[in-house]
Formats: sequence, C-alpha cells, structure tokens
Amino acid sequence: MPALAPPDRVAAPGLPVGVAERRSICWVLWGDEPIGGVRRALLNLAGGLRERGWPVQLLCLDAGPLAEALRSLGHDVHCLHEDGQQHARYAQTGASGRLGQLAALRQLRAYRPALTEALRRLRPAVVSVYWPDFLPMVGGPCRQLGIRLLWEMPEVPSVYRFRLNQRIYAALLARYRVKPIANSRFSGERLGQPRGLAVVYPPSDPAHFDPARVQPWRRADWQLPEDAILLGSVARLSPQKCGEALIQALALARRKEPRLHLVFVGGPLDSPYAETLRALGQQLQLEACVHFIPAVDDPAPAQAMMDLILSCRPDAEGFGLAIVEAMLMQKPVLARALGGPAETVLDGVTGWQLADAEPATLAAGIERALAERPRWTAMGAAARQRAIEHYSLAVSLPAYERCLRAEPWR
Repeated sequence: MPALAPPDRVAAPGLPVGVAERRSICWVLWGDEPIGGVRRALLNLAGGLRERGWPVQLLCLDAGPLAEALRSLGHDVHCLHEDGQQHARYAQTGASGRLGQLAALRQLRAYRPALTEALRRLRPAVVSVYWPDFLPMVGGPCRQLGIRLLWEMPEVPSVYRFRLNQRIYAALLARYRVKPIANSRFSGERLGQPRGLAVVYPPSDPAHFDPARVQPWRRADWQLPEDAILLGSVARLSPQKCGEALIQALALARRKEPRLHLVFVGGPLDSPYAETLRALGQQLQLEACVHFIPAVDDPAPAQAMMDLILSCRPDAEGFGLAIVEAMLMQKPVLARALGGPAETVLDGVTGWQLADAEPATLAAGIERALAERPRWTAMGAAARQRAIEHYSLAVSLPAYERCLRAEPWR
C-alpha cells in the first residue's frame, strides 16, 4: 500500500489552523461509486461544506471514478489501494450465498489495520460512511481513536422477520456510538427511530439545476421527433427502476396519445437488463418510441429536454435526488407515493403520485398528467419553489452541520 502523506493543514476562513483540524470531516467510501444520486449528493455536500469552512477529506478503499472526480474538484483524497478492483471482488464474493456474504465481510475486516493507520494520520474529527457494511469495519478504528462516526443512509433499510435488520443496526449504532442520518422521514421510520436519529435530505444545487441557465439537449441529436411528448426516466438501468413497467405503460398510454415517447437516460446500456428492455420494446412494437441514452455526469440538459419525468420502483425509494433535480428544472414529476417521493412530490401541485408501480397504474397516471397539460408550466414553477425551500443546499447544509457538532445520541 502506498504511504499516506499527512494532509496539508487547511484552516477555515477566520479560524486558527488547530480549530479547523478539529472540525475536519472524512468520508470513507469505495471510491468507484457510480454516477447517480448518491454520488451527486456527496459532491454537493463536500463542496458546500468546504465553502463554509469545513476541511473535507475522503478516504477511499480503492481508486475509481468517484475518487478521481473528487480529486479533480480539489478535495483531499486518499486511497488504500490503487488497482480499482477491490469493490468488484467484494461484490463477487458476497453474491455467492450466505457463506459468500460472510466471506465478503471478512474481506472488509481485513482493511482495519490500514484504515486505522490512515485515520491516525489524517486525524479527522468526524468520519462518515454511507454503506452499512462499513460500520463494523470503521466503527472499531473510530472508537479506538476517539473519532465521532456518522452513518448517512443512502437507501431504505430492509425489514426482516422479527425486525432482525433493525436489531442488528441498533446494536451496531450503540456499540460504536454512531449518529444515524436518514435521507427521508420514511427511511428513519424503517430504521426504527433509533436514538440520536436525524433526518437530512440529500442536498440539491438550485444554481446548477436552473432552467434559466441550462441549455437543453437538441432532440435531433438523439433522433427524437420534435413534436413528441417525451417521458423521461433518469436513473440506472436496473430492475429496481421498473423499466419493464414503464415500457408496458407507454404501450397502454399511446392508445390515446400516439405522440408519447419514452427516454431512458442511464446505464449500463450493454447489460443483460438493457437487452431485456430492448426486447420488450420490440415485442410491443415500440422500437421507434423507446430510446436509450448513456448515463451522464450532469443530467440537467437531459431533464431540460423532457416534458414529463417518471420515477417508480417496486420497493420504497429512500429519497430520489433525481426527482428533486427534475423539480428544480421546473418539470412536473409522476412518482410512486412510497418512501422519499411521497414527501417530495405534492400530488396535483408539483406532480402526481402513484399508488403502485403496475403498468396500468402508470398508464392511468400518464393519462391524468396529459389531461392537466395546460398546468404543467405552473406546476413546474411550484416544483422548483418547493425544492428550493425544502431540499436545497441552503437547507440541508445547516442541518448536516448540526449533526457534525452533535454528540452521537443527541
């Protein structure tokens, strides 16, 4: 492992160096987190905290695209490994049943000595992790070194029989004195409202997602008809995002409005699931109406091109940053009313809520939205205002700062 050089001492504006060091925060990450809401929220949060005088450090288990993106923005990034394959090995091991999951956790525990040494050199005041698997790995070193630990939940916790997951999380939080941060009220309730729980919505950036500034993509560049009504899904291509249901709903809704087209913005486009979606489009004779665009770092121009944004999944969405970003782009959103979207989207005001993710329900929601098309401009304006007032950096950053200063159980 390459030696970790001590970080430069960076003082916050108006603060002595020693005070700034005591206030530093370090995220522990894989380093190869893909393009998506978690990654954009982290970049927003890290940049916003740095602007407010918080020294920010990032400790990645391996090199990867996220580590490079953070370095390019001037953040203090350190990697324990550099071959870019640690996360892939971990995922491959964990995918082979219960014994594989235990073996994968042993792989994480093997990081402890190097992680402890890195944290001893970096000397952060607070460490934050996203992935729950990291809690046992990071908790011991943080307790040993007297570093406060935060857990920022990126997803809704699962509910196992006898609430086993919640019991395990509660034990980990108590053992390592972790302060949990839920990404929505729903996520916090699913976790069981543990002591010290805070709800901080992942921050969006109204200055970046500003329809007055963003130049929409040209439809012609993607072979999209100029007169089409574009339904957009900006998300990873995975079964979690209900791609099949969206295509089936399109087939139903086009019986009344043949100008409807569906655009997926996300990847990977060479995956088996992407092939499944293409095959379904062909089966339903929708090849000319279903379009696939690769994942992009900045979804704002894609969202600006869309007429209506769709978001649904079979299970609960923790928060759904892409939904809020679409709201900032003054786009009404059609979303399933479960999890975070039930809190962010106001039915009939900033968009429409769906009772479930079935194709017939989605099609009915699309028809309802089309019937209210004269209101889309007003609804989009209301959506942007709501996103600014409740889910923007200006709101989330002070709430997150309170978590950085709080004792674990307060």
